[in-house]
Amino acid sequence: MEGAAALNGAGRAAGEADYGAHWAGQAAPLARALPAAKLVATLSQELQRA
Repeated sequence: MEGAAALNGAGRAAGEADYGAHWAGQAAPLARALPAAKLVATLSQELQRA
């Protein structure tokens, strides 16, 4: 977590709130290599079928 704290601190110092560590953990294999628009459309379709 030390690296995450440093990244967060650097973001704050730069006036940016979007810096942060994003960990995938166990779900990393579920990631999909798609353009954002295609991913959102696919997830929307899946949600409608659920």
